[in-house]
Amino acid sequence: MALSSTARTQLLQRLLDLSQNVTNTTTSSLGNVSVDLGNLGGIDLTLPNLRSLLCPSSPPSTPTDMSSYLSTLLNKQVEILTPGGPNTGTLAAVKTDYIALIGSTGTTTLIPMSSIEGVREI
Repeated sequence: MALSSTARTQLLQRLLDLSQNVTNTTTSSLGNVSVDLGNLGGIDLTLPNLRSLLCPSSPPSTPTDMSSYLSTLLNKQVEILTPGGPNTGTLAAVKTDYIALIGSTGTTTLIPMSSIEGVREI
């Protein structure tokens, strides 16, 4: 089942909210987690192996290039500065020559990597 742009944006926001609400745990395994997405049409999302995603064994390294830095901001709200002005939204993809940003209205904007002048997390 394909999601509409609005549903995809809501899903990304809920996943972002979920990841920000996770606290340290003392359990040895998080196992499988099922997430109730409320009003998104009864979609059930099961996320296996969350321990490796939420509790990495080693801290992340400092990014050394723009692509690496942008990858640390995936699924986060960002502002991307370009010669045409700022673009804000959820960073949905980082590719070798472009990024994909989902705006508040669900519109996807593709920005060439060569046009990025600055980045900040909102």
